[in-house]
Amino acid sequence: MLTSIWEYGTQRGDNVLTQDYLMRMFMQLAAAMKESLLRARGENDPRVAADMLDAAISDATEMDGGLLLCMAPESMAAMLRLSQPDPQLMEYVSRSLLLSSRYSSEAGDSSIAALRRGQAYAVARAFGVDLDESSVSQQELDALFERSGLDPNALGISAPQ
Repeated sequence: MLTSIWEYGTQRGDNVLTQDYLMRMFMQLAAAMKESLLRARGENDPRVAADMLDAAISDATEMDGGLLLCMAPESMAAMLRLSQPDPQLMEYVSRSLLLSSRYSSEAGDSSIAALRRGQAYAVARAFGVDLDESSVSQQELDALFERSGLDPNALGISAPQ
């Protein structure tokens, strides 16, 4: 009987650690998305905004960003599926990829923009995420943050109106 109580406590402890980890990843990606909106609009520097999002994706997936972000869309989705990530984390990743695509396009890098867009939709399909161009609007991002238990205003970054 003690073994089962210990196992329950261990499983519960693992769940708490997993939830803490996921909240950190959500906060990291949410902050990167909000900051990228500011940089792209306020500083008119979409290349820096795209690079910031790409770095956040690399950190959140704990994979080599240089390799992951160069993969063909379906290969990226398959690689991410192998790591068995949280589906909600993959929603953040797919939206970050789509936002990075937008900024890469604005920066004049159409090949990277097309790759990120393809990656965004491949990851979304692989994890059952509904994704379209409106998914990266300020209102949709704030709704995502709130569904995840994050207060968009508490991220310390406020997008221009």
